[in-house]
Amino acid sequence: AQFVGLVEKFKLADRYPQLLALAQEQPESQLGVDAVRALLNLGDRKLIRDALLGSSPEQALATAKALSTAADGRAVSLLMPLVEDTQQPLELRRQATRAVARTRNGALHLIKLAQSGKLEKDLQPAAANLELLKARGLRVHQGHHRDFLPGSVDVVVYSPAVGEDNPEESDRLRRQF
Repeated sequence: AQFVGLVEKFKLADRYPQLLALAQEQPESQLGVDAVRALLNLGDRKLIRDALLGSSPEQALATAKALSTAADGRAVSLLMPLVEDTQQPLELRRQATRAVARTRNGALHLIKLAQSGKLEKDLQPAAANLELLKARGLRVHQGHHRDFLPGSVDVVVYSPAVGEDNPEESDRLRRQF
């Protein structure tokens, strides 16, 4: 833990690969979380991206798992290309999807993909952790009904694929927000 703090505090760039190795070796531990968050804080997105897209599927999976455990919204832009790349191994894409779903902005992105029909069926179970979405403050409903739109809303996720005859969309238009 001290190592991570020192590397981050003094921006010891030659030690960044060791932070990544710590995160990969212990992706579900606090030390792994601290290491990957330090890399994000230090702005070394290239090192993380290279690990996610590198030649070692095990290292890529461990990196995605560390990012998932960290649940840091800054990782969404690193993970979404994996989610959407059908050439990547399915297990890596599932882990990336789980990681994205653990953040509010990532969950919103996955919901938009799902609503537009662009989230592959194989990835939907990884994205469908409804309890996690609820814990992040998101309301998720299956089907359509105007009662799903609460009296007070901050955000309505809308897809052009949803027609005006959709009950929620009709209610949104009627209420002018």
